Amino acid sequence: QVDASINPGNSGGPLANINGEVIGVNSVKLVENSIEGMGFAIPIEVAMSQVDKLEKNITTLKAKAEKSKLATLTVISNEGQLAAFGEKSRYAIVNDTFGFKNVDNTIKASTHGQQISFEYVLEKNPDVIFVVDRTKAIGGDSKETTVTNNELVKKTTAGKTNKVIELDPTLWYLSGGGIKSTQLMIDGVEKAFK
Repeated sequence: QVDASINPGNSGGPLANINGEVIGVNSVKLVENSIEGMGFAIPIEVAMSQVDKLEKNITTLKAKAEKSKLATLTVISNEGQLAAFGEKSRYAIVNDTFGFKNVDNTIKASTHGQQISFEYVLEKNPDVIFVVDRTKAIGGDSKETTVTNNELVKKTTAGKTNKVIELDPTLWYLSGGGIKSTQLMIDGVEKAFK
């Protein structure tokens, strides 16, 4: 428990002592009329052990992904439209950090992705397709993604081997970042090995 002020936007920020040394990570503030200035922080030792564990999990995943040589395609689906993501783009963590090979290294870096067609997906024929369904993330139709059911996608290696993997749209589209989110992202892409 800390009595340092934790304001909106400070959650996840450092808690420093009088010498400027980071001693914790701010996590939550109680907000009630009868309570003022009561916040909680995670001790730095606990936070660093979680970071170490996450780094180990990323290293293990990257080695496994690189060894597998699986050619992947990461797409966002938005009401039937597709956009692909490559290096230095919004979902570059799949390739740059987690080590999965991208099926197309010519995809231009972009926050919103490069518009593609289902014919493109068939032509590139990825071993694994990671799908982030924006429509579901924003509360749209919750039926199975149109990517999984598309007849051209079913003809790809990913489609034939049940490797069209729908990633948690809330996690990947809306939140992202942080220790817990990154671990959940790892858990999602590891489905490529099952």
